[in-house]
Amino acid sequence: TVFVAAVSVGRMTGGAFNPAVATGSILVDRVHGGASGMYLWMYLVATLLGGFAAGHLCRSLKND
Repeated sequence: TVFVAAVSVGRMTGGAFNPAVATGSILVDRVHGGASGMYLWMYLVATLLGGFAAGHLCRSLKND
């Protein structure tokens, strides 16, 4: 699974699937003049939406 994910989005993400690792490497790249900063939103939005979805699912399962 990790291999398939790395091959399919490795160029875009740099192979980092942990948002903390990705954010750190993107910020370091930006400091050195890189253009990977345009992908930072992806990690921030995905993390927030995933947390919201998990909380909503947990709450709805708890009420059943």
